[in-house]
Amino acid sequence: SKHATQSVLADIRAVWGNKIRVVQTLEDGKQRLPGMDAALYVKPKSWGNMDHFEERLDWLCSQDHRLNSDRTSGKVVFMPGWSAFAESSEAARAVDKLGLVWPGTEPVASQTLEKIGFKRICAAVGAPTPPFTVLSE
Repeated sequence: SKHATQSVLADIRAVWGNKIRVVQTLEDGKQRLPGMDAALYVKPKSWGNMDHFEERLDWLCSQDHRLNSDRTSGKVVFMPGWSAFAESSEAARAVDKLGLVWPGTEPVASQTLEKIGFKRICAAVGAPTPPFTVLSE
């Protein structure tokens, strides 16, 4: 959502300030949010197609030499736009391979962390977690 994206952007800026560029990925024809440094446009319904994303990123870097330099220096954050993608260890590895910073969970953790197990750990140590019900074991 727009609100969630702006919240994550605020967190990124709080940590890195303007030392890192944030490129928002959008479907063709959409408008980027204020505060983003650039926008990378992908074909509609192509979310998760990392080959297409790489093609578009390479093109954008050919047009924006500062972005290319920042990417080479590891100063560009890839901000996943939706939950399933944000929790994907495959996406995290693909983003890392492209020379971008992945701001989410480390791929090993997201691959091995099981959500109900995590919620049980939170409950055991008193960390806040939304209520949950295990439907089957």
